[in-house]
Amino acid sequence: MVRAANAWSKRDLAIAAAAVALQAYATRSGFGGPCALLLLIIAPFVFGRDAWDGETSAYSVFNGGRRIAGTFTAEQFDAQLRGGPRPDDSDAGTAAPRRPAEQQTAPAPVVDAATRRRRAAEAAERRAKAAAAEK
Repeated sequence: MVRAANAWSKRDLAIAAAAVALQAYATRSGFGGPCALLLLIIAPFVFGRDAWDGETSAYSVFNGGRRIAGTFTAEQFDAQLRGGPRPDDSDAGTAAPRRPAEQQTAPAPVVDAATRRRRAAEAAERRAKAAAAEK
């Protein structure tokens, strides 16, 4: 179901009206400031929407325990300081490499600038000859 993000339901309007009435009463009683702070703290929990079509909320409280992409936890920080495996790794605690040996690539050889320029010129020459041969 697709719904506009700015659409207010009747429930939301009723809760907002009750909050305004509570704030007015608290202001008359001399507790306007604390009541406003309390309402601001409660508002994300009341007006936070449920996820639609598998979306996740910007508030991690509403995600049912799932982490938001990019969340940095204390466990990850501790693992980085200790130099161990990340806590979300499935092979944590094993000494096996992350990829099989046949899939690991050797580091690229260091090539100086003159060799790169020469290779680029040779490649441009080959492309020019191929283009001329096609005509």
